[in-house]
Amino acid sequence: MKTLMMKTFTTVAVFCFAVVAAQAGGEDSLKTKTYRNDFKIVGNASSLEIKVRGSVKVNEADTEVTAITPGGYLTIRKTTFGNKKELTISSNDAGQLSYEFYDNRTQINFEPEGRKWLADVLLDVIHSTGVAAEDRVKRFYRKGGVDAVIDEIEEINSSSGKGEYFSFLLETNGLSEAGLSKIALAIGRDIPSSSTRGELLREYDYKFFSNSKSAAAYFEAVNNIPSSSESAYTLRHALQKHQLETSTKIALLDAVDHIPSSSERGSVLRLYNRQFDKDQRIQDKYFDVVDNIPSSSERGNVLRDLMKDENLEAYTFSKVLSSVRHIPSSSEQGEVLKYAIDNSSQLSNELFGELASTISRIASSSTQGEVLKFAIIEKEPTPSQLVPLIKAVQSIASSSTQGEVLRAASAKMRNDPQLSDLVFETVTRIPSSSEQGNVLLTFMKDGNVHPDFLMRVIDASEHIASSSSRGDVLVKVAEVMPRNDTFRKAVSEAASKIPSSSEYRRVMEKLY
Repeated sequence: MKTLMMKTFTTVAVFCFAVVAAQAGGEDSLKTKTYRNDFKIVGNASSLEIKVRGSVKVNEADTEVTAITPGGYLTIRKTTFGNKKELTISSNDAGQLSYEFYDNRTQINFEPEGRKWLADVLLDVIHSTGVAAEDRVKRFYRKGGVDAVIDEIEEINSSSGKGEYFSFLLETNGLSEAGLSKIALAIGRDIPSSSTRGELLREYDYKFFSNSKSAAAYFEAVNNIPSSSESAYTLRHALQKHQLETSTKIALLDAVDHIPSSSERGSVLRLYNRQFDKDQRIQDKYFDVVDNIPSSSERGNVLRDLMKDENLEAYTFSKVLSSVRHIPSSSEQGEVLKYAIDNSSQLSNELFGELASTISRIASSSTQGEVLKFAIIEKEPTPSQLVPLIKAVQSIASSSTQGEVLRAASAKMRNDPQLSDLVFETVTRIPSSSEQGNVLLTFMKDGNVHPDFLMRVIDASEHIASSSSRGDVLVKVAEVMPRNDTFRKAVSEAASKIPSSSEYRRVMEKLY
């Protein structure tokens, strides 16, 4: 039989030392764990000290001790307004009980004063500790089932005592689905100590997971654990020990959503990723939980961990992108997106479109540019996949970042008829003349430019407001263009529209 180690309970203070094993017995025998505990409960005008060595049984009226495991004892010491009474009940090797009763420092006969005093104080002792828990659980269960035991547990003052009662109740054979559900809910409601709640739920999770109804109650109990660390520990334990069904996974994810700590939420979700479910209903719940994590970095950690070991299916990848949009931190958005790009071997045109849309929503221009460069350079997108990425450049607020991306991607964009219109539309939308000019110059950097593309460069130069930048572009065109009248005429006409006479002359001198 299993049981929980008793923990400290205080009205003011409790001292708990150890639990040691004892021999097993039959149905009416004492419990199979022997306790060695000291308690001290201090009130305004009284104090109650209890020492327990061994397991204790009491009568049905809770007024007498009927048995203690051989070699054990129970000492009760109560002080009220300076008046001290003390009773020690000892059990010899044969289990026979003997009594020593003191009124202040004077030993007096147990009968009748000591017996009467014991009858008056024993229920307080029972309710303040886990004394006689096994015997009393059996008694109340016989009389009224799970409900009767839970009602009695509500009378127990200490978390450790309540834990003992729940432990013995859960050891009862034949508990129904409804009974297990009631027990789980009562654990989450009636035990003050987070650690005792968590310890009980972990100890007996195999019982609660025997059916979906009590499993749902189990996770509702976890929701009510005040401690983030204890809640997360209990949920990780469930993931490590059990392969969860669909409904149970949803209940677990809901419990994660109730944990106050971002790091503890993340610790559970990263473990959940190892048995990530492709059921779309569960995925929707999972990403809702991720989106509710307060910490941007923790959200990012969870999403990167999800993408670590496998190429995600299209639905999951799309959900990752949607989740990234909800991350408050631009830098964290960028890190997750780069990780997603790097860890996806193939992305459809549709997903490239979603990726570009997600990049466009990043608040930071520099992060937008960083991710776009990474996608364009590292992923080697096809021309059709480049289209949404180039359009995303137009959403960048910073001219220098727009130019930086276009220059970095120039080799992939130029000389492609599918992209020409979009590329030059994007260049001409850059607010900065110098950035426009620098991008066009980069297109001609190695001189290997298709004539049609070069002609588009000449047309684009007319949108540059700065005379010097326009002149720089046309001078470079003159250096790399085919030597024919068509190009000379086009460059000459473009040069004639430069407001600066000196820049016009500089172009014409280069042209001829």
